[in-house]
Amino acid sequence: MFEELKPIARVVKTHGKKGEVVCVPTDGLPLLLHSGMHICVLPPELQGNRWYTVQSARDSSSGQLVQFKEVMYMSHAEELVGKTLMAHARDLPKDIDFQDPNVLIGKEVYDEQAGYLGILEEIMRGPSQDIWVIRGPFDEVLLPAVAEFVLGFDEQGALHVAAPNGLIEY
Repeated sequence: MFEELKPIARVVKTHGKKGEVVCVPTDGLPLLLHSGMHICVLPPELQGNRWYTVQSARDSSSGQLVQFKEVMYMSHAEELVGKTLMAHARDLPKDIDFQDPNVLIGKEVYDEQAGYLGILEEIMRGPSQDIWVIRGPFDEVLLPAVAEFVLGFDEQGALHVAAPNGLIEY
């Protein structure tokens, strides 16, 4: 049985002389790399490692500074620049689907009071929270994407929300 892998970061540059790299999240995800995490690097080298273990990861203003157990030299770190880091879905936060635009965009959205709100068409990134742009029968609804308002997915994959009072005019 194959385990699902999700792209979570991209290596953008090397850092220092001991093989550390700077990684940035993909697709608007939060910083997810952590010590002990097993990562698949794509595209893989023709020879050598495809799987790496995060030895340390610390947040910085440019992303995450990551040291892999298997990378000890700058020359090896340079080979990782531009590569995508994939993680097992089981190693990611349980609510990762609510943070992944690839999962959310195009989903139908239903409010517990107003009913069908429309289709989630865009996610606006903000410093403290994301805003979901939903277009449908109420024209455009801008819903703060916070746990208080997002209830979850149903069996068909539609999103269910509890919009705050006054957000939707009906």
